[in-house]
Order: sequence, then C-alpha cells, then structure tokens
Amino acid sequence: LVCDGAGVNSTADHTNTRPGPLAPLADRLLEYLSSHSLVAHIASHLRASQDSHPLSEERQHNLLVIAHEHLRPQCSSPAACLAISPDQPFRLGLLHLLLQATRDPDIALPSLLEDGVPTGAFGPLPCSQQWPRAANASSPDDCDLELLHCEQNWTAAEQDPDCVERLVKEEVAQGFVEPFHGTLADAQRAWPLGTAVGKLNLVKAPGKEPRLVLDSTICHVNARCQIPEHVALPGAGDVRRCFLPEDDRQAWEGLSLDFKAAHKCVKVRPADRGTLLFRVRSQLYFYKVCHFGGRFSAYHWQRVGATLLRIGHAILSRFPHRAWLYVDDLLAALHRSTCPQQCALLVALL
Repeated sequence: LVCDGAGVNSTADHTNTRPGPLAPLADRLLEYLSSHSLVAHIASHLRASQDSHPLSEERQHNLLVIAHEHLRPQCSSPAACLAISPDQPFRLGLLHLLLQATRDPDIALPSLLEDGVPTGAFGPLPCSQQWPRAANASSPDDCDLELLHCEQNWTAAEQDPDCVERLVKEEVAQGFVEPFHGTLADAQRAWPLGTAVGKLNLVKAPGKEPRLVLDSTICHVNARCQIPEHVALPGAGDVRRCFLPEDDRQAWEGLSLDFKAAHKCVKVRPADRGTLLFRVRSQLYFYKVCHFGGRFSAYHWQRVGATLLRIGHAILSRFPHRAWLYVDDLLAALHRSTCPQQCALLVALL
C-alpha cells in the first residue's frame, strides 16, 4: 500500500484495474456525459483552470438523479436523499448511499456531519478508525487549562480594522460566521458547556488576498483538543513509489484539484460553537464551521477528504490511475488514453 492520505487501508496506486461496486454507476454517468458532449468540455475547462463550475445546475441535477436512481432505485423520497442540510455543502443522504455501496469503513461520517463535529474542548473527538491510534491521545478533562476570553485581536488585525470587518462580513454572507447579539455573559448562558474568545489575525501575503485566521491556541481550545489518530499525509516519496523506472511517463497526465475553503465545509455542532467566539470592534461573532486556526479543523477535514478520495478511487475503478490527497489538494495521475473520461467522472462525483 502506498500512502494516499485516505487511511491505512487505502492506496494511491490503482494501475492494476479491477471493476469495483461503483463501476456500473460510472458507466451510466459517462453515458450521460458523453451523449451531451460534456467529457471533452470538462477536460478543456480543467486545462484552462477556469474558476467557474464546468457543469450547469441543470446538468448537475441530472447527474444527481442518475446516481440516486442507480443507488436506491425503489426510493419514494429522492428529494430527502439529495437534500443539503444547513451550514454544510454535502448531500449527506447521497454520501451515505455511496458509502454503503462501497462498504466504506467510515459509514458513521454522514451522521457526524449532519449533527456537526465537536471541537474537542469538552470531550474526546470521535475516531474514524482509518489511521493508527495516537499514542498520546487524552481527554480534555485531563487538561488543567481553562478556556479564556481574549480582549483584543493580534496586532495585524488591530492595525487594519476596516479590512478585518470587510472579511468578517464576507464570512457572514457565506454562512461561515454569525454575529452574537448580546454580551459575553449572555454568550456564557447560551453555551453552558463553556465559552472561549480567541484572537483574530490578518494574514497578508504578496499576490494573495488577505485572509482571516482565528487563533484558538491563545484561548486554550487547541490545547484541550487531542487528535485521536496519527493521520498520515502523502509526501513526494509516496508519489515516486508509484512509478517504476521503466514506466512510460508520456502515458500519464496530471490533474490537480483544490478544495476551496475545505475546513469550512465541515460544520461545528451547535453546543461547541461558544468556543469559537471572537470580537471585532466590540461586536461578538462565532464560527459555525471548522476554521483556520483550530486544531480540530484539520483532523475533521482530513476525515472528510479521505472519504471523498476513497469514493473517487471506486468511481475510477475501471481506469488506471494514481491519486493522493494532501490536506485540501488532490493530485492524480491519469492514464492519457482515458484522462478526459476520468476527469469528467471526478467532476461529476464532486
């Protein structure tokens, strides 16, 4: 097995193909995509690195219907299976059907995403059992650090309050952040498990848009969170291990996909959102989703990303491919003879 970021039972190298349980679904999706001249269109769209979605909403809906009819043909309530629950972007009913079809070991994930993930401040994080258990995993009760309420943000954020306020409003508009209308005492009553107020930082890099980071270390949320597993991410060596010296490098084409705001795809359970408070000009806000700066955020996203990659391997089971997920970056090596079809299937799945 070659590490691909999807757990100890997954491998990056799928060059020895064998049709899996999603192969018939892949055939049906490709039949639709080919009949509407979308296979070449998607490949061209990806090569051009366009920001827009390569498929119209109508095409996306048609693909959803095909997937649902294949996975649950006798279902009397397809709308429920295809619904998107609030504060997160996944069609969890469809995800559950895909996990059932592939006998994926992380079958509990859709229910966890539906309820919202914990921050680890009040109890152990649920374990995916896809990686070895961490040797130093402990309970938040073992940590003697109390949750703190910071009064100010970091210097970079304090020096540019207009930019910070603009970015926070964008986060609110996107549904990631919500203002808390009340005092800190009101917040403590609203979240009886406990509250923490972190420090915002404003990260600016040449050629990039400024980005908000909520520091959850300074208020001890991160210290109380213990990651239950030793998550393994692929490195350059894992890419090299998939290629032999005698391989024809010209027979392969690379695909790179980035999951935009990946951490924020995972919502936090309501009872824990009081640990994600921050201030901007005396106004309290809180994150409803996993944020940059939270120790728990990376773990929960890796669990989600790993699941998506395992399903991706399954949907491409007829085609020689290799794929790795490093945090929110997906790298795939696709056989050139079928690269457009594989690209189209991955886009259709995602």
